[in-house]
Amino acid sequence: MTVSDDTLEQERQHKALYDRARSLWLSPIVEKDLDEVETILRTIWSDRGSIEQREDRGNDVDVYRDHKRSKKGVDSCSMVGQAGCRLALWLIQSNRVSEADEILKQLSFACRLSSRVLMGQANEKQSANVVTRKDTLVDIPCRVYDRFLSDADLKQLMSVFGDIRSSYWTDHNYSVEPPSPYFSYLIPCKDLENFGFLGSLITRLKTCLMEWQPLLRSCSQVEMWAHNRPAATGHQLHFDTDNEGCESNVRHPLMTCILYLTDVGGPSLVTNQRKSSRYPADKGWLSDSVVGRMTALDGRVLHCVVPGRPTYPQTRRVTLMLAFWRRIKVRGGGGGGDDDSSAATVGAARKFPRNSNRDWARRLRDPTLVSTSQADWSATQDKVKPEPLDHVFENLIGEPWPISSGLPSYDCVFQGI
Repeated sequence: MTVSDDTLEQERQHKALYDRARSLWLSPIVEKDLDEVETILRTIWSDRGSIEQREDRGNDVDVYRDHKRSKKGVDSCSMVGQAGCRLALWLIQSNRVSEADEILKQLSFACRLSSRVLMGQANEKQSANVVTRKDTLVDIPCRVYDRFLSDADLKQLMSVFGDIRSSYWTDHNYSVEPPSPYFSYLIPCKDLENFGFLGSLITRLKTCLMEWQPLLRSCSQVEMWAHNRPAATGHQLHFDTDNEGCESNVRHPLMTCILYLTDVGGPSLVTNQRKSSRYPADKGWLSDSVVGRMTALDGRVLHCVVPGRPTYPQTRRVTLMLAFWRRIKVRGGGGGGDDDSSAATVGAARKFPRNSNRDWARRLRDPTLVSTSQADWSATQDKVKPEPLDHVFENLIGEPWPISSGLPSYDCVFQGI
């Protein structure tokens, strides 16, 4: 069937409007730019009547029972659907949850991350609670340390990752929207003394965390990757896996560590759900973006970055991730070897450039710099409690998703991404 010229023109208009709203959301130039975002998204969403709608708006029970996306609702991949998703997140972050849930029903979502999670930053009072000897963290799959990075550590890491125009990002053609392909580098544990600043930082991480996870003694490689994103973006629920889960035998790291280089953007959400789980996560923990903080999580658990609230002036969430692997295959040759071959071939788990002229690699391997000494660090750091959540998911009437309902399909869970 031929699509009418009117329909094509409407789609073009929707795309132009959506692109403007998204640009204003992520990169506002003046404060009033944020006031325009909701108006634009509502304008697009109001045109949903021109596309196929669910015949029976009251048939919400079927959505919950099947846990699958209905073919009768608004397609969330269409321009109208994408605007609806963004508008729903905007409303939740503005504490208008019930209005957002009505939109999500029309988009055929069955559940969403809890409103507490999607509303943004963790409770400041809770996040400031320092762990005492009486506290037990046995059942919590993460640990949080404030002031793990010293001012000198932060200065060196920000010289590599802080400016989106720096060589680490330009060498890899890094992009947030549309997202560039994932890329990471491997550092062999047996050779840490030859990795200068980065090697000393990894050694300190291992020393700090082996009491919690003694298996770190058996790790052979540390995988390094980073992100520099607008504060209002997030990263979907996922498991850290070897080669992005493309192998027949899925493997997870022993542990993943997040180092926060800026204090903006949404918190990290860590859950108790694993790949083998038959039921969705019933517990979660939030760790806010705090400069110098280190959050370590069990490499087997489901986690994500919650979308932050839009900010003016624009700020960026900059993080460095280091994952400890017992066994992982070094992949590829181009972009990660000992020379300056083209970064166009970079990908997951490449060999760290050793004899490279790349500025970012030289800075990380600087032999004249050492990460904060263990003695100095121990005297200043604080182990703090991540904010606990009594549930992670909610249905679209604001109630905790019943564990007895089992795992919903991934694409029917609204994550605000």
